[in-house]
Amino acid sequence: MSNVPVGPHRDEHFGDTTRPTPSGNAAASTPAAKALRLQIIAVLILLVAIVTIIGIPRLPPGVCYGDAGDLQLASACLGITHPPGYTAYVTLGRLATLLPGVEPAYAVSLLCMSLGILVLILCVLIQVELGVNPWAAGAVALLLTAHPRFWLNLTTPEVYMPSLAFLVGAVYLVIRYARTHRQIFVYAAAFLFGVAIANRPPLLLLLPFFVIAWWLAARRREHSAYRWLKSSLVILGLGALPSFYSFAYLWVRDTPQTPYNYLEQHNAENHEYRQSTAGSAAKLERVIWHASAKQFHYRVGNDWRGIRAKLRWLRVQLVAYDALPYTVIGLLGVLGAVVTLRRNVIAGILLCGLCLQTAFFVCMFRDVGQAADLMPLLFSSVVFGGVTLSLLFPQGGNPRRNVAACALMIAISVLTILHVPHRPRYGASIDAEPYLKEADLLTFPKNSVIIAVWTESLPLLYEQYLIGTRPDIKVVIAQPGNWLRMAKEYADRPIFFARKDGLLKERGITPFRNMWWLAD
Repeated sequence: MSNVPVGPHRDEHFGDTTRPTPSGNAAASTPAAKALRLQIIAVLILLVAIVTIIGIPRLPPGVCYGDAGDLQLASACLGITHPPGYTAYVTLGRLATLLPGVEPAYAVSLLCMSLGILVLILCVLIQVELGVNPWAAGAVALLLTAHPRFWLNLTTPEVYMPSLAFLVGAVYLVIRYARTHRQIFVYAAAFLFGVAIANRPPLLLLLPFFVIAWWLAARRREHSAYRWLKSSLVILGLGALPSFYSFAYLWVRDTPQTPYNYLEQHNAENHEYRQSTAGSAAKLERVIWHASAKQFHYRVGNDWRGIRAKLRWLRVQLVAYDALPYTVIGLLGVLGAVVTLRRNVIAGILLCGLCLQTAFFVCMFRDVGQAADLMPLLFSSVVFGGVTLSLLFPQGGNPRRNVAACALMIAISVLTILHVPHRPRYGASIDAEPYLKEADLLTFPKNSVIIAVWTESLPLLYEQYLIGTRPDIKVVIAQPGNWLRMAKEYADRPIFFARKDGLLKERGITPFRNMWWLAD
């Protein structure tokens, strides 16, 4: 837990840090420090309890469609997800699936929600580092759950919440390193940042901000060239380690024997690359294609008209479309950023870096869905809002303001609980359990072939691999335009399509539960 401020002081490099002049155990043992620590613990307990109570009932109960099902399936069988592979998340998901008595798909959902709760905890701790009253910090963190994008990723097993958790964890550890100069913090930060980059390559744009923050924090202590070189090499090695792991994971698991291999399934339809059994050169080419997410490179790049459209879209995502709320919130955010830079330039650089990286990537990435990840920008904006709020509820302020901040936290907690029934049930919208129940694989003819789009194939593969239902059925992933071509490869077997396509109306298909049977 961070040391408690007993009064702000100036620092040559970090500005008004709002930290104590005593350090170490001396500061931590003061009555003010103990009181602040108890406040932080109380806030975190209340925050975690509320989010757990409102979040767990809204998780999908089993396997899902789309990206969520992709992560669940790959975690359960140590498979390969869609590019760039998300190997760290799959590895953590695999550990989660080992929980006794918990269905694997649900365990992955619990893991993602737990990482979301970790993000909220870090949101409070970073605000406290910046001089925000713990109760006000908790209220602001709880408000973050009200944003539709955060709520979506909190209650579904997507990859964006784990990404944010690793990234924010790295930010917090760099801030702690700047405060304490304990090398373990910066080493852990380098590793977490490396994990985030390995699984979300666009986050590489944040590297200059982390390097600058580390340099500013380290130059006060690292006076010799040897210490600089040693620290740099260790940081570089730890930061690169997750990428090496991702590459090794993809290399080892890219085989026809891996139960779920997105690369193998994609190549079977498109024939872009040689088989993984064709030698080291072929496998290297496949792994690079996957790890670099080359499949989606066509979405990167925009002209000025497209950039303006994305900025308008970004504004709608963040605040109301009306000009007044946008202006007010924007001014409060700018004020919070300025105050943050004055109090702790390290934190200000990193949080502003999250905002700039997100805005740049959103403008350059033509997709407007989940892949245009807004989560880092949302997080930084909320922290800046908390810093602005600290002008009214400062850390270590008079008792009346502390009571007012506590009342604010309680009020936000009550409003959150009351508002939850009106929020979208994203978990129910991607729940594939009703789909599997209606399909009833046990009733299909022997050695059937089911051709499905990627999103709908995942629950079918999950039921086969994890539950062991009908291993004789072949599930083929393909776009509807390729269904008839793919069907010719299995002309001697009963063929079913998981969704009716307009191009097949005159091809002799007949209904079969929630699928369509291609007549002989």
